[in-house]
Amino acid sequence: MDKIDILRKVVTTANEERKKKWIETQKERKIQAVAFVEFLGELQIPSEQIIQIVDKVTDLLEVSIDNVVFEALIDESEQIMQVLDEEEDGQPLS
Repeated sequence: MDKIDILRKVVTTANEERKKKWIETQKERKIQAVAFVEFLGELQIPSEQIIQIVDKVTDLLEVSIDNVVFEALIDESEQIMQVLDEEEDGQPLS
């Protein structure tokens, strides 16, 4: 196994682990969201306020650092894999 094969294996394995962690994070967030909505339903506040609270929390979750970091790491590692594939095929490197 040459150095490029080793690097490819490392990047592929790291990428798979990142995707697994990202999926787990998403599952945890869904569970938390359900619990949060149930909690809000028990409060004695008007439904309009509940909707506003849910909208604000949703906005915060959409821009969470975790998602941005995971997506960036996955994108970068996929670009590395593309460069390795180009090098192996004899195409000009990106």
